[in-house]
Amino acid sequence: MDVVARVCEGLGAIANADELSRELAKSVSENNITRRARAVELSKAALVSVKEGGNSCKSLDTLIKDLNHELATRKSQETINEGSFGCGIAPIHD
Repeated sequence: MDVVARVCEGLGAIANADELSRELAKSVSENNITRRARAVELSKAALVSVKEGGNSCKSLDTLIKDLNHELATRKSQETINEGSFGCGIAPIHD
């Protein structure tokens, strides 16, 4: 809405009445109502997705589990690489 931007430029800026009426008419037009309805629909779907048990929530849980598993695997591998030979004897480092 270019008209709104101009109105907000300052107290001295006055929008053209014809432009303002056109913009207001567009904002309540059937096309805009359809877009608003779709936005509400998408908003509801997004809220369901992030709730406990929703797709986004499940995906985030899976990511956290995978990262924890990867971290545990790396720590275990580091312990094997730096640790003992299995009989309590540590490797000799030069």
